[in-house]
Amino acid sequence: MKDINSIADQLGYLNAQIADLQDEAKSLKGDLIESGYDQIEGDHYNVSVVRSERANVNWQKIARDLGASDRKIAANTKKSETVSVCVYGRSAKVA
Repeated sequence: MKDINSIADQLGYLNAQIADLQDEAKSLKGDLIESGYDQIEGDHYNVSVVRSERANVNWQKIARDLGASDRKIAANTKKSETVSVCVYGRSAKVA
């Protein structure tokens, strides 16, 4: 088995690189959205900018407003277990 401390550092460095890349991607996406174009063709990739509207309904509130008890809502609520691995930098500057 690998040194567990080394794995923690490797994961931390990778997450830092991913965060930098995600920031860069977010900026580029913003530029594409602001361009006003729906289709953009690059030399190697094509990009579509899709605009849509999303609605989220608070079904628990509706059920309560209609008289459903917390017990009835809980009985009809699906739950699942998740596992997360959180990585935090140990210092202000990570090389």
